Amino acid sequence: MRRRKRQSEGSLDSLLDTMTNVVGILVIVLVITKLGVGQAVQRIRNNLPDVTVEQHAAVLEQLAKTEEDKKTWEQRLAEADQPLTDAQVEALWQKIDAIEAEVVKANEVEQAIAAMSPQVRTLEARAKQLSQQITTATTQLEKLEQTVAATPKVEKPKPKVVNLPNPRAAPADASATYFVCKGGKILTVPLDTIFRIADTRLGRLQIKPDKDGKVDCAKVIELFNRAPVNHPSAKASLKVINYRLYLLVQPVIARGESAEQIAAADSTFQRQLRAMKAQRRYVRFVVWADSYDVYLAARAQLHD
Repeated sequence: MRRRKRQSEGSLDSLLDTMTNVVGILVIVLVITKLGVGQAVQRIRNNLPDVTVEQHAAVLEQLAKTEEDKKTWEQRLAEADQPLTDAQVEALWQKIDAIEAEVVKANEVEQAIAAMSPQVRTLEARAKQLSQQITTATTQLEKLEQTVAATPKVEKPKPKVVNLPNPRAAPADASATYFVCKGGKILTVPLDTIFRIADTRLGRLQIKPDKDGKVDCAKVIELFNRAPVNHPSAKASLKVINYRLYLLVQPVIARGESAEQIAAADSTFQRQLRAMKAQRRYVRFVVWADSYDVYLAARAQLHD
């Protein structure tokens, strides 16, 4: 009879290999992890600022002070939880009222300032303008004072005494010739001729009165003064003075003659005097204050 084969015992090689491999892998992972942690720690150390021993001590002291301050505020808060007396509450309300009054007053002042700001700016601009005007006037005054100081002194002329002739009545059959003395010159103004021209101009206007018999004075003046009387020796226009209508005659002084010129035999004044004698006319002078010299010279020529 054949003998049975002995059953073979189980082998542990596969389990041992597996455990060895697992342990090996864990060792490798542990080594890699350690290396990574070491590098991270080194990077953190490299990024940390350099702190001296004194700085470290100062930080610790600041922490301790902060802790003391925390305890102090906690104590104050605990004390604040205690109820206030009526006197303390009244004092606090008084302080609050005083503060509110100051706030209201400050707001009122601020509003007043805001309202006055445009006026202040206007006054500042006006003050600046006046300051410039004062500066300009001061400069001009200094220049005038220098001019006055450099100008030689002139003695005040003695007053002129003019003896007017005794008025005499004009002959009944004679007419007047008017001589105007103004601006240091004398010239003849034929008033009769000017009046005649003005009267003719007024007649040509043909302004009819209204139903009440009144004439529009403003319209008369406007139409007449569009073409006023232009005589070589005078100009005439209409004008209302004290609610009355006047013919205003203005002599052309530039055509007059001086006191020296009228002494010449061929002067206009001398020719007019000779013509007056033949026409039985007499002289009337209209004299301004600046022309007494020429008036006296002309009056002297009448007696020569």
